[in-house]
Amino acid sequence: FLAPCATLIGNVHLAPKSSVFYKAIIKADVAAHAVNRTNIQDACIVTAYEDHTTIGEYVTVGHGAQIHSATVGDECLIGMGSMLKPGSVVESQSFVAAGAVVERGAVVKSGEIWGGNPARKLRELSAAEKGRLRMQAEKVIRLTKTFVSN
Repeated sequence: FLAPCATLIGNVHLAPKSSVFYKAIIKADVAAHAVNRTNIQDACIVTAYEDHTTIGEYVTVGHGAQIHSATVGDECLIGMGSMLKPGSVVESQSFVAAGAVVERGAVVKSGEIWGGNPARKLRELSAAEKGRLRMQAEKVIRLTKTFVSN
């Protein structure tokens, strides 16, 4: 699903079952984007002005989040209003809390939740929390199908 008022600029690849919602902007200035079975929610900004931005499968990027020349692994949640600065990496099955600012070059290790400004590790995710990361993305995929069919 691509909302009519979402903007894609440059070399942006959206895989099947991806969704880009209202007023989101994905801009590949100098490098490519890959968005795989992922939802980019309302008013997000995703750019690749220094290096590639790659977003893995089953990722939820919350409303108003910003991702700049960063890498996000599979089954992650990037919280509302958070920011990933250039060169930052969020490994698979991780959670960046709402409003967090992940600094340039920082690495959120698999299974961690980070929050704050600047963001830091808060704790390890439980097995149940890790399972909910993919379920959240799958829920949005199902809801998008319903939305598009109406």
